This record gives sequence, C-alpha cells and structure tokens, in this order.
Amino acid sequence: MKPKELEQRLRQFQPSPTRHRHFTGLLYTDGILYTIEKLEIEWLVLAISSHQKGTSITESKELQQFQCWKFHNGSTPVLFCYRDRLNTSPEFGRQVRATAFPLPELELFVVEGCLMLPSEYEGS
Repeated sequence: MKPKELEQRLRQFQPSPTRHRHFTGLLYTDGILYTIEKLEIEWLVLAISSHQKGTSITESKELQQFQCWKFHNGSTPVLFCYRDRLNTSPEFGRQVRATAFPLPELELFVVEGCLMLPSEYEGS
C-alpha cells in the first residue's frame, strides 16, 4: 500500500467502544489493531506501553488522561511524547532503531490508558 493510501486508510477509523488488551496491559482500539497487523508496529506499541508505568506519566495527572505520541521516521527515527497536540516541547522522547515503517511520521494518542489513532479520539 502506498503511503498516501495508508494515511487515508488510517483516517477512516472512527471512535468505537471496542477495546483490545495488549499483553503489557495497555488497551488499544481497532485502528491500532489494524496497524499492528498490517504495518507490524508491535515494537511501537511496546515502546509506548513501556512508558506508561514510568514516573513521567504516573506522576502527571495530565499525562494519565492524555498523551500525544509522535513517531518521526527519518535518518534517526525518534518517538516523542507530548501532553497536547500543539507541538510544545515534548515531555520526553527516545531514539528507536531503524525501521521499515512506510510513513515519514505517525501520531497516536493514549487517552485514559487506551492507545488510539487520532481519528478514533472523540475529542479531536
């Protein structure tokens, strides 16, 4: 699937009450299930999940309610966590290993413990 087609497909997911549980305990939506299966982003889900019990999140009521995660796939792939979508300074970030991920970037949300695509967030 070409990047533009993929971006369009990801935007088609809508809010839904259906939730899936990752083995780490993190809940996620149908859109994330699709990206795990079709784009093989298990590594990205693991990276986000690993931060959920860290003090940066557990000590911040704002981050417990909402996290905006942005993956930038360039010469040095990085993953950043923001407390909002306004592109303020990230709360924290990490470099990730090179990946075959087909998009230049991907934005995901964690809303009250559930990982989702932006189109699945009712507050967007």
